[in-house]
Amino acid sequence: MSEWRAGTERISNAAPVPDRTESKAGTMKPTVVGMAVGAVLAFTALLFDFWGFLLMALFIAVGAFLGRAAEGKVDFRSVRDALTGRRSSS
Repeated sequence: MSEWRAGTERISNAAPVPDRTESKAGTMKPTVVGMAVGAVLAFTALLFDFWGFLLMALFIAVGAFLGRAAEGKVDFRSVRDALTGRRSSS
């Protein structure tokens, strides 16, 4: 049998607590993503003027929507209902 001493309590089957400063591999912080999107839009505005900028912004918005749908974070019924005026989006 093990003896218990004050202040030296051991937890046998506990999972290690991850350090909050570590980031998961393959994830990006929202600030970095926002900066990247801003850089792409700025570059597009320089190359293709206003209409190219709007087209690129539209493609980014569609890509973000499809990405959220792939993650399962979009409820298509509520989106459809909001677009047809049956319910509000909030």
